[in-house]
Amino acid sequence: GIGSFSDAPPLIREQTLFPYTYGYRFAYHEGRLGLESPPASTEQIIHPESQRRRDFQAINLAEFARSIEAEGCRVLDQDTMGELTLSLWLRTLDSTVPQDVWDGWDGDRWIAADCKTEREIAWVTSWDTEKDASEFEKAIIELAPTLQMRANLQTISTDRQGTEVIVTSKGLASTASNLKRVAIRARVT
Repeated sequence: GIGSFSDAPPLIREQTLFPYTYGYRFAYHEGRLGLESPPASTEQIIHPESQRRRDFQAINLAEFARSIEAEGCRVLDQDTMGELTLSLWLRTLDSTVPQDVWDGWDGDRWIAADCKTEREIAWVTSWDTEKDASEFEKAIIELAPTLQMRANLQTISTDRQGTEVIVTSKGLASTASNLKRVAIRARVT
């Protein structure tokens, strides 16, 4: 027979429930405005109670992608996780990760590439406060062995400065300073 819905994997459970639990609250707070100007991130749906939408850091890694391609890497994909996907991803790595780890999300952008013979990642994350950035960095360091194993990556390293945390795999670790420099950041509502 079919088990309890609460036993479903977090990704399936959350994607099924998200429109009902968060969508209802969002519609209640925003009314027709939510249709006239749709939200730009899941964070704006998760936290509608602030009377105005929370802006977040949109990050563009196009220049970084060009720079690693010039070094012989092949960019496979890049995207933004957003608060909802980040929370689901972290919980699939460790179901006991506390909500505080993703609650302070303020933006992110990741890139995956094949470089030489290895799969590599680079990920720029932005947080509401330095405390939020520190909590996220600590969680990533603790989850690094699981992440490395599941994604077939070499060593994962982090570099935190203020409210940003850069996460890179071994082959792109030396590019972290260039990544910080060429990433384009813009506040988005």
